[in-house]
Amino acid sequence: MDLRLSLWLCLAAGVGASSPPEPFVRLVGNDTRCSGQVEIFHDGRWGAVCGLGWDMTDAKVLCRELGCGSPRYLTHRCSKLSRSSAPVLLGQLKCTGEETSLTHCRFQAWEGQPCPFHQDTGVKCQEPFALRLADGPGRCAGRLEVQFDGEWGTVCDDHWSQSNANVVCWELGCSTSKPLPQKRWEWPHFGKGRGKIWLDDVRCKGHEKTLQDCAHRLWGYHDCIHREDVSVVCQGS
Repeated sequence: MDLRLSLWLCLAAGVGASSPPEPFVRLVGNDTRCSGQVEIFHDGRWGAVCGLGWDMTDAKVLCRELGCGSPRYLTHRCSKLSRSSAPVLLGQLKCTGEETSLTHCRFQAWEGQPCPFHQDTGVKCQEPFALRLADGPGRCAGRLEVQFDGEWGTVCDDHWSQSNANVVCWELGCSTSKPLPQKRWEWPHFGKGRGKIWLDDVRCKGHEKTLQDCAHRLWGYHDCIHREDVSVVCQGS
């Protein structure tokens, strides 16, 4: 029988668990909160969701609820994600895609019913964009690093400008940037990064709220080495 989760109504009425964990959905079994096997808080405990009928529409609601952007893919029997150890409580979720929470979607109670082992409900969502200034004297000065899909990497200095640096400083809440007078062959000011070089040919107009809104090459495409990693120093740092 189809039911609707109404946990928040129960809580408002003082029914159910006295202090249930927040949020009511989570992804487990991986080293990031934006990918893993789906667990949902139902009837006072955490449980897994059988993947029969699970699709990208359901995943869209889940990823948005977790603040993880859009779903990248659903897992399958060859998934490298660890399986959930929780009992399967729910299955056959049916979301329209407009729900603000997975708990508002229709579902079937599944406890005690067999769920094929390869039908675990796993999702990988797009990790939120983030940036930081590393290896400097404080959070407002350092080597520019950006996070894309959960992995940190650097930014190449090709076409780097004061407008670009200002966008970085404002996004970090650090006021405007200071020019770095070093000659190109003396860069990077705060040392070379390691791993990915995520961005190249970044061009900001100066009014963008976030660096990811500036024009740039496709993520991960560049013709740079880490000697060309961008450094930024903001006013007051």
